[in-house]
Amino acid sequence: VIGLLAVLPPTAIALLYSYDADRLATVDSLDSAAISQGHTVARAVVLCTLAALVISIAASRWLHRPLHRIALPPRARRPVRVAVALASLTILVAAALALGAPDYVSRQYDRFVTGDQTIVDDQRTRLLDSGNNGRLDHWRVAVDEWEAHPVSGSGAGTYEHSWNQSRQREFNVRDAHSLYLENLSELGLVGLGLLALALGVLGATVLWHGQVRPRRRERTLDVSLYAGFAAALIAWAVHAGLDWIWETPAVTVWLFALGGMMLASRAADDAPAGPRQSARVAIGLGCLVLAVIPVQVVRSQTALDESVRAFQTSPQNCPRAIDASLRSLAAIGARSEPWEIIAYCDVGQGEEALAVEAARNAIRSDPGSWTYRYALALVQGAGGEDPRRAARQALDRNPRSQLARRAVEAFDRASPRRWPGIARTLQLPTS
Repeated sequence: VIGLLAVLPPTAIALLYSYDADRLATVDSLDSAAISQGHTVARAVVLCTLAALVISIAASRWLHRPLHRIALPPRARRPVRVAVALASLTILVAAALALGAPDYVSRQYDRFVTGDQTIVDDQRTRLLDSGNNGRLDHWRVAVDEWEAHPVSGSGAGTYEHSWNQSRQREFNVRDAHSLYLENLSELGLVGLGLLALALGVLGATVLWHGQVRPRRRERTLDVSLYAGFAAALIAWAVHAGLDWIWETPAVTVWLFALGGMMLASRAADDAPAGPRQSARVAIGLGCLVLAVIPVQVVRSQTALDESVRAFQTSPQNCPRAIDASLRSLAAIGARSEPWEIIAYCDVGQGEEALAVEAARNAIRSDPGSWTYRYALALVQGAGGEDPRRAARQALDRNPRSQLARRAVEAFDRASPRRWPGIARTLQLPTS
């Protein structure tokens, strides 16, 4: 009861403030009006969080004893809980039938199956729109790719290539909009099994601490904490199967952070204060080693973003773009995007041979991408080499790409002496 009093009113107020921020739900979500609304929503959320804390403390102080007095005796708690649960379920089922819930569910299912497009003028309307927004096509491609490689999948990060090769319309997609199907497509049954193991351990831990240990009267935390985490875990798991937002750190990090805390065993009363100094030093060094990877990723991506901005300026600043691309590669040498920028810049500076080698390096890093085959065709054509093979390979990897199709047709129709001029007039995929 105290928890409901502390959570429900502040949450409702925060949701109302968030939903009324209409500018945040438009394509102009970065203009001054939207930023002002964002600040208002942020202040409302902070104040509601503080209000929930105050209500919780006050209710615990003033309501704990009265509620404890009316508490049921231990023998009567379980039968009463079962009776209340059955009565609540009966009322909900009766209300749903009276309000026509079966027909509503049937209509929403038909809308999901047939509603390929959703209204995008106001993003808030998507909360009540059950259209699949192309997800069925995304899932179909993922399943087809898994059927072709059932055990090991097509490789991590390759769903975008699978989509480009199998899509039925020209619509760019990078993720399968389902953690489980994308995992199955890219990593096969092995990857899906490891994912199920990770989530299954969290679920089993919640079940053990929330149900088994209390029945054995073993020492454990408040059962309501595990119930709350179980609800959050189920909500996250369902949403991860329908969208790609799980990739955002803020959406997922808390899940495994709290899960790790729950997996930790409670220290015994006579346990030492902590690990020895040598163990603490080793743990600290291990954390520093692990931190190197994300730091290098940030360095590489920051340099790559700088490279793209320099390349897309008018006029192009290729010396800066090449320098930033090389810094991106110095941080993570396995990347392919910097080589593409270098290839286009080398052509602009008259270094066609270096451009061809840079494009080939991009292909070596990501052989399934059509854009790097397309880049190779352009730089080969600009240097007077035969670009037709690379252009056809790009079209094979993305049959619905108009850029690749125009390149194939233009190079096939033209004589070799016209290839340099055609290559310099074709549109770049990065533009």
